[in-house]
Amino acid sequence: MTADELSQIRARADAATSGDWTFTGPSGPTDDTPEGGDFAIRNAGHIIAETFHRTALNTTQPAFGNATFIAHARTDIPRVLDALEAAQRDVEAISAGRDAVIIVGEMGLAREKELTAERDALKADNDRLRAALTKIRTDDVIYLKDGTPELCIGARIARAALGAK
Repeated sequence: MTADELSQIRARADAATSGDWTFTGPSGPTDDTPEGGDFAIRNAGHIIAETFHRTALNTTQPAFGNATFIAHARTDIPRVLDALEAAQRDVEAISAGRDAVIIVGEMGLAREKELTAERDALKADNDRLRAALTKIRTDDVIYLKDGTPELCIGARIARAALGAK
């Protein structure tokens, strides 16, 4: 389904009568349906749609199902669209390489705790190594004859012994 199709569905849902819809019926005989069996879809007591059923068919199931679907569509369709949009955002975030974690159930929460602990341990190791690196001074570098720098923790001692600066 394209973004344009979803936008059109959202627009139709937004244009419909707002609020909760209910239905009543089947009704008794009327001028339009002398056999009876109408279901009325209502909003705040006002009829906004009807489904028709002829009792000669010996069942009210199709009309009842239609009325149920229509009455619930008012709230179901926006909820489904919202859920779909949220899922699409999650997929886009994951596809874009951004950090996105979807946690489902107790196993997902347990795995999140494991990963969080592992991340924190790695961060602590990284911080410790960075601190150790900052302690290495430029005095600890010896330049070879070809100009290549070499790390030598005893560089100061070697320089002093050779009388070099």
